[in-house]
Amino acid sequence: MAGTGVGKFSSTAGSNTANMTVNFAENMAPSNVNNAARELMGHMRDMYEQLGDGYFEYGDGDGTYTVARGDADTITITSASDISSVYFAGRKIRIVDGGSNTVEGTIASSSHSSTTQTVNLTGITLASGTPTKVEIGIDTAAFGGRVILDDDSDTYIEAPTDDTIDIYVAGAKDFVITANTFTAESGSTIAAQALTATSIDATAASTITVTDNSDALTLKTTDTDSNVGPVLNFNRDSSSPANNDFLGELTFQGDNDAGEAHDYIRMFARILNVADGSEQADFIMKDATGNNIVNFAHSEVVYNEDSVDRDFRVESNSNTHMLFVDGGTDTVCINTSSTAFNSEADDLIIGSGTGDTGITIFSGSSVGNCGSIFFADGASDGPDHQGQIQYEQNTEAFHFHTNRTKQWSLNSSGNWLPAATDHGIYLGVTSATAANLLDDYEEGAWTPTIAADAGPGGYTTQNGNYTKVGRLVNLCFQLQVSSMGSLAGAALVMSGLPFTASNDSMDYVGTLNVDGAASDWDYDIGIIIAGNNATMKPQQNWGDDSTDHNVNADRIDTGTKLHGSISYMV
Repeated sequence: MAGTGVGKFSSTAGSNTANMTVNFAENMAPSNVNNAARELMGHMRDMYEQLGDGYFEYGDGDGTYTVARGDADTITITSASDISSVYFAGRKIRIVDGGSNTVEGTIASSSHSSTTQTVNLTGITLASGTPTKVEIGIDTAAFGGRVILDDDSDTYIEAPTDDTIDIYVAGAKDFVITANTFTAESGSTIAAQALTATSIDATAASTITVTDNSDALTLKTTDTDSNVGPVLNFNRDSSSPANNDFLGELTFQGDNDAGEAHDYIRMFARILNVADGSEQADFIMKDATGNNIVNFAHSEVVYNEDSVDRDFRVESNSNTHMLFVDGGTDTVCINTSSTAFNSEADDLIIGSGTGDTGITIFSGSSVGNCGSIFFADGASDGPDHQGQIQYEQNTEAFHFHTNRTKQWSLNSSGNWLPAATDHGIYLGVTSATAANLLDDYEEGAWTPTIAADAGPGGYTTQNGNYTKVGRLVNLCFQLQVSSMGSLAGAALVMSGLPFTASNDSMDYVGTLNVDGAASDWDYDIGIIIAGNNATMKPQQNWGDDSTDHNVNADRIDTGTKLHGSISYMV
């Protein structure tokens, strides 16, 4: 077919003699000149409107061309030259087909063979018959690579260089598109509501790049209710979920001093149990070496699960080490950071907040499998363990130390045991007053004996018991003579006292009961103990002169029983 309008004009002036209804001819009548000019003006207006629609009629380059329908999505153009550079793939095309239908689509491919240009189309279905008009979309390169989109020409798309597209809105460049990359310029954002699709499928990783320290990505919601938002959802939609599947990862990456990208911190979410109704997961944070920093699991929170030398520290308002776990020394500290309290491997250290003063607890001592609590004095020259409570597993006893010396023990029977015989308890006072010190208690047996120039022949009974509380000794005794020996007229003396009396003990300290002796024993008989002695003497008051008289030993006969009780000071 012949072109229509200016589409059939030739770029060769001499060839434009028969391409309008009214042609310009030599010596033509003025009325024909007017008609030809008016027709040309009409064709020019048609072209203007076509360009306004984004299409123009090109032809074969010479102004005259023949178009035929190949099939529903193919046309052929008779052209002596290869016009693939005009009818190129991706270019828009508009056709008035043989059924007078105006259809629009895109050129899929174009090829030239001899005088035939074959153009394959997409998005177009041509009715049968010969097309009457073919128009192609405007090539932006013909207009400096810019497509103006508004009336004042400040919103447009531009291709300033090869394979680069810039998008301007209101005169400002907002976005740049290059191969596989969409970049927002500084000050520009991508609003979530601009994404109308419910999901975005990507076959490769996507990167958002900024050239400064501004936010690279912002999730924003303008909703005014109290529900949570905005929401970032990591969804692993597996068709075969299994325990220990990882659900997602956040990686904080940066360069090292060799210019190599390195993963410094990685955070994972992992499925622990996929069973319906029993779903469990954990959240793991790892360091640059791949060791676990912290693991938030369903049943526990674990810090430093890979057992590296990593400390754990909690600050209070004014203390940097309110709670401190020293990973290198396997020590827990409270209110202190010092772990130099003891040569043993301390398990727990509690500081007082004033220097090194505090309490340390350790276990696993080589001596009796002991565990100890130490109290340090916080001296300026370093901590010194002045107090200690120790539990010894072998003896099942607690030991209490002061000034690095064991002073008392609490044994497995529940009894207190001093480490030395001079240790005691101050009673009835709030300060260490010597007069109130109870430092001894003892129970036992002793053997009373009659002593004179010669002892008796033997005893039927010879028993004694005592209780000593501090300096006071309380004792009781009984003895019976079984046979008499040689007892001269010396004073009767009973010996064998369990403790020597003090200097101030010469006094009547007890009573003596006598059975089976001579009749003059009916008088009162008392017992005295001389100072610094472990013997006692019975003394008799005759009543006539108020004088104490020693009792002679010869007054004891076979079968005499002596029994009584005394108290004296040591």
